[in-house]
Amino acid sequence: MPRPPPFAFLALGLAACLPAPPENGAPIGQPIIAGGVVLYTSPDAVTWTRVPGTVHGAMQSLGLSVRPNGDLWVSALDFGRRATIWERYVAGPPARGLVFDGEEWREEAWGIDDDETPNFIDPQWLGDELWYVSRQGRDGDPAIDGATNRIRSSPPARDRFVRPHVTDPSPVIFQGALHVFLSAERRQVEQWSGEPLVKVGQWPGVTVPFATVVGEELWLLVQMTIQGKRQPAVAKSRDGRRFSSFAPMIPSDSVDNCTSPVMGPHPKGGFVLLCTEERDR
Repeated sequence: MPRPPPFAFLALGLAACLPAPPENGAPIGQPIIAGGVVLYTSPDAVTWTRVPGTVHGAMQSLGLSVRPNGDLWVSALDFGRRATIWERYVAGPPARGLVFDGEEWREEAWGIDDDETPNFIDPQWLGDELWYVSRQGRDGDPAIDGATNRIRSSPPARDRFVRPHVTDPSPVIFQGALHVFLSAERRQVEQWSGEPLVKVGQWPGVTVPFATVVGEELWLLVQMTIQGKRQPAVAKSRDGRRFSSFAPMIPSDSVDNCTSPVMGPHPKGGFVLLCTEERDR
């Protein structure tokens, strides 16, 4: 049996005396209780029906990417899984999530090379490039504590935005142009477009954007307060600049708070919508 390299013993020794780094970027003291990732299906992306049960019990901050073979990659923060010693002090943490082939869901971990990022917060794939929030330290909510967050992408590992409060990056290519939607301070969503990125729009009172292309339209999903609950809403655009008003997506009595909504084509036909069910403390 081959012997471990010398630095592995050093890493194990350090692990015994060093404080634990943040677990998948989990903010401390969240004012909600997450009940799991819930699934809706639809034949037309208009009428949604909830599938009983949950897809996963501990994932939040969802992203979704449609792969060339039709599988769905759902990136997320997994609050139920602790990083291993090897991930903490040697290899670095992976990005985590789920893969759906139309029949079953399986957990997945993707290795991302970025030595400047201790945890991949709010991960979202754009093709083979992962976008995420990078920040140092383990305390506080990255959306509200005033710290300067770095929105990065990899590969290659590089900064895209360096600003306080920004979270939830959702990049998309529409009509040949790059658009990035993100949550910004004062509880609003911003849209940045082009290369270099320039701010072209903002929507107050909504957060946690997810952008996707459906047919010839760019759809922007957000979470907003509807009848006292945080639930999914969608606005649509044919040119990437002018959007419709936000409209509710799901029956309001089908779930309590339904946050971090994402949607995409079901590998077997129709559409899926996922969100994290939450209950206020």
